[in-house]
Amino acid sequence: MPNYFFKATEGAHAQLTKLYDFVWPTASAMWNLRWQVAGYLQAVPNATVEQLKARFTEGADIHGANLKRACVEHSWDEQKENFARILLVNTIAVYEGWIDEVLDSLGKKTRELTTALQFPNSTAKDGKGAAWAIAQITNPESSALKAAFYPVLSKGRYFALQKLDALLLCYRLFKELRNCDMHGGGIATQRLLDAYSQFAVVANSASLGVAEVPVHHPAALGGKVKLSLRGVVGFSHLVLKLIDTIDAELSRSQAAERVFVKQWQVVHSRRLNFRLAPGKPKNRVKKAVMKAGFPRPEDPETFGIWLRGENLVDY
Repeated sequence: MPNYFFKATEGAHAQLTKLYDFVWPTASAMWNLRWQVAGYLQAVPNATVEQLKARFTEGADIHGANLKRACVEHSWDEQKENFARILLVNTIAVYEGWIDEVLDSLGKKTRELTTALQFPNSTAKDGKGAAWAIAQITNPESSALKAAFYPVLSKGRYFALQKLDALLLCYRLFKELRNCDMHGGGIATQRLLDAYSQFAVVANSASLGVAEVPVHHPAALGGKVKLSLRGVVGFSHLVLKLIDTIDAELSRSQAAERVFVKQWQVVHSRRLNFRLAPGKPKNRVKKAVMKAGFPRPEDPETFGIWLRGENLVDY
């Protein structure tokens, strides 16, 4: 059964899963390759780059690999930081892409709301952070969708509304780490130091609702930033919490009704007739809603009346 309302949320979960399905085997393979190359060089100390390529990449259609530099001259800690960099850049991209897709589906895609969903109210300009954005989007609410789905979604594994501000402070730190790495040559900026100070207040298990706070290293202005693979992995878990929490909150907006109807009509191209199953319309409603990719409605009978009002079913 889906644990989210928006298709974009399903996509974000899938993207992060695929990312880790790639990175973990790749990191493991690199760890083993380092030992194999080191062992080969012990036996053949004067081996050339071409010899190493022939020995380890023959048939792989890989060009330009310098295995001696990669496996001997670069330390394992350096390579773990490179893997952390890949994960961080992609995790931030997944969250930003998810925001764009959800707001677009709601007809609410503005620069102001896009930015707001990446900041806590406590540090956002004019206090316009994620909580503010949620309030804007869910005014007015959909009484039908709120009654049908919010009770289910708010019990989800990653739902953490009470931790939203702390989660976003963590997001801001890792976003600034990414910005320094991508746009500033890996040099710490004042924005990073500010984000670090703001996160430090909530950098504990109780505030974040996690067993382990994502590993992060102090930085000095103008100094080189350092990424932790373990830290970025922990951060990606918090991003899932952000995504699922905001998904649940926005599902109760009146604007989400258009999302529901559009997705319903993709799956159910014709109006369904639940009158053909006397005594069982409630079960038909549940099955049809779940087939359309939504959670099981809390009160199928009442929701069936709303579906009829939207001309989606005969009930």
